[in-house]
Amino acid sequence: MKRFRRSSLVVLSLVILIFLIAAGCNENVTASSTNVVVHFIDVGQADATLLQFPNDQIMLIDGGNNDDGKRVVNYIKRLGINKIDYLIGTHPHEDHIGGLDNIIYNFKIGKVYMPRVTHNTKSFEDLLLAIKDKQRKILVAKAGVKLINKENLKVKIIGPIKNDYGDLNNWSAVIQVKHGDNSFLFTGDAEAQAERDLIKKRDNLKVDLLKVGHHGSNTSTTQEFLEQVNPEYAIISVGLNNNYGHPSPFILKKLKDRKISIYRTDKQGIIIAISDGKQIKFNKSAISLKRNKKKTKVQITKVDLYKEKVVIKNKSKKIIDLSGWMLVSLRGNQQFVFPNNTVIKPGGILKVVSGRKANWTLNTIVWTKRYIWNNDGDAAALYDKNQNLIDEY
Repeated sequence: MKRFRRSSLVVLSLVILIFLIAAGCNENVTASSTNVVVHFIDVGQADATLLQFPNDQIMLIDGGNNDDGKRVVNYIKRLGINKIDYLIGTHPHEDHIGGLDNIIYNFKIGKVYMPRVTHNTKSFEDLLLAIKDKQRKILVAKAGVKLINKENLKVKIIGPIKNDYGDLNNWSAVIQVKHGDNSFLFTGDAEAQAERDLIKKRDNLKVDLLKVGHHGSNTSTTQEFLEQVNPEYAIISVGLNNNYGHPSPFILKKLKDRKISIYRTDKQGIIIAISDGKQIKFNKSAISLKRNKKKTKVQITKVDLYKEKVVIKNKSKKIIDLSGWMLVSLRGNQQFVFPNNTVIKPGGILKVVSGRKANWTLNTIVWTKRYIWNNDGDAAALYDKNQNLIDEY
């Protein structure tokens, strides 16, 4: 009888899911007991991801901020779910574990996984008390832990690799899911150091879908990591008009350059990905990153990250006045506004330099004596005085 009740709940959940997809789907996608269904719940500037597995089990990775707990609970209940088999708090920051105490008090809880690191906050304390009240034990989330190991479904924790990270973000539990020919990677807020450790530890990180680390911050998703993972789809859980500038324009450009389909909760709300083991379909269409450039013959022809030099060329037959134009370092979102009377002659160039050795010379203008460009990778954008995008490099 217990097995029958659980299966009935799964059927109900899938029926509800079909209605959810039908409400906003641009593709003919249906759910079945053979699918893996991933719900990227819109919790603003936070993370909460629900996974439904074809073995009737449920996983929740993070639960959003404190104020998101009720929203996440209600969403899961609408799917007819009453038990979370695997509850994972990727790391102790409030925007990831703040709502998990609500989850624990409202559902039956199977296993709880968290990295072996603590945090002196009320949110973390509330979570520990909820786990204690439900008489659950915290199992260590670390590389090598296998959660599900079936022929057509494998779920394991592949990070954190080390146990001595200084930054809490790098302690993030990293979960890999393989379903038939499809694969997913959920990285929490893991940053560049943790990504490098993952690359060193594993021979193959290639997946189809990447949950982009740290809400699209430029501290994560390094070029080397992106090349190793090489996803077809990227999901960014991020708050609309947040105070952190997430997702970074630099990260968006890197994803765009690799022709990766991008989905964002701040622009699209709840995103649902469905894997049938062969392909992955979504309840929303990927967002367009096409940026309309104003037609002009002014171009960025070179960005030398090491020499801190940007070369801008006027390919037209007339003088171009750059007064009030803006040059942007996309990785750091640092901006330089060209002073009045800055012009480029027809066919001429203008160099913008920075760093301690930067000096004004003919056709060279100094941005700052500070270092601007990130040697590990950066990109530049040029805007006119009306904020029209002129060129990118």
